[in-house]
Amino acid sequence: MGKIIIFSGVYKIEYKLIFVDLDDSLLGNDLKISQQNKSSINKAIKKGVKVIITTGRMYKAALPFHKELDLDTPIVSFQGALIKNPCTEEILFYKPLDIEQARQVLEFGEQLDIHMQIYHDDGYYVKDENKYSKMYQQQNKIKPFVVGKSLTEFLSMPPAKIIFIDEPNRILKIYNDIATSNIFSGEQLSICTSKPHYLEFNRAGITKGHGVEFLCDYYGASRKQAIAIGDSYNDLPMIKQAGLGVAVGNAAPDIIEEADYVTATNEEQGVAEVINRFVL
Repeated sequence: MGKIIIFSGVYKIEYKLIFVDLDDSLLGNDLKISQQNKSSINKAIKKGVKVIITTGRMYKAALPFHKELDLDTPIVSFQGALIKNPCTEEILFYKPLDIEQARQVLEFGEQLDIHMQIYHDDGYYVKDENKYSKMYQQQNKIKPFVVGKSLTEFLSMPPAKIIFIDEPNRILKIYNDIATSNIFSGEQLSICTSKPHYLEFNRAGITKGHGVEFLCDYYGASRKQAIAIGDSYNDLPMIKQAGLGVAVGNAAPDIIEEADYVTATNEEQGVAEVINRFVL
């Protein structure tokens, strides 16, 4: 199973919050929550633990899973750019990209001739539909707004985030090129890969780790009392921020290396295994 934190004697931390990624972590490959994961989450909630969906997805795309689990907690969406409570509709935190930096990212993407999506007001916008927009739509079950013109020209409001979508080898090259050069001026951006096909751009400091920090403070809990469960590079900030950072067994090797504990895969109910071991 991999690394595990060993608690000496009878001491055990009482965890109060569980931050859980959706895709490839809580969700199986069929994009559904297994009955075992549901059952363990329900038991944790009855014990007083707050379970928080923490995702790169749009708020709207995370909401059905929040309802399915009957959660009463905020959703951390857009990699942490939006933290909103569905029960009250209260926006606890929102920090979109600076509009000038968003234009820089879009102009760069247009030079690359790459598929891009911008997110605003819980909708997403594309220049035109293609195989990448259809792939994304199939996963998230939400249709884009097709604007039929340059996204740079279309942009009028600061977006929550921007995504480039292409083949994994090209995404990796673009990421490395950005990391080793001074392509963008101004405030540093938060850039991550959430899936091999996706390169995501957020405002500086906006990560899932920020979501953990914000909601620990909101609920009056320490970071040591938080568990974070994920699989990909966008999950790394929250895995490192939480007291117990967990990688599912199907996580990227670099994420497994950084995690405190490695659980079973998303197909083997890894989330339930973590809750059963450390909470129940």
